[in-house]
Amino acid sequence: MKIADFGIAAEGVFGHKTIRGKTGTCWYMAPELLGNKKYNAAVDWWSLGIILSEMATGKSPFHDDYHQQDVRSSILTEKPVFPEGMSTTLQDLLQKLLKKRPHKRLGMNGNIREHQLYRKINWEDMERQRILPPIRFEAVS
Repeated sequence: MKIADFGIAAEGVFGHKTIRGKTGTCWYMAPELLGNKKYNAAVDWWSLGIILSEMATGKSPFHDDYHQQDVRSSILTEKPVFPEGMSTTLQDLLQKLLKKRPHKRLGMNGNIREHQLYRKINWEDMERQRILPPIRFEAVS
């Protein structure tokens, strides 16, 4: 699976290089974006944390509401909330991706590939597409 929305992507934002501006959907925006501060690639790690949380639980780890102001306030002031029964390994990964301070966020502070959840992955084989997916779907035309 590949998840992407390049229609709103800012170009050339790698590592610690910063830019300013706001684009995207508030439910996935990092606190620094919502606060209209300069930001760097850490915003992408935040968004990944939101997406992974939604894929695992079916809902946002923050106030999940149709009112953007409530969502914005929740992201800026509250800690993420995860359901009971979520594995401690996944919860640890999400908490590290959803750090309020960008420089402390996993991806900016540590390599996500080294997290316990991903340690068994052979990244070289993955990059060379040598690993078969556990489920294969047939395209129907």
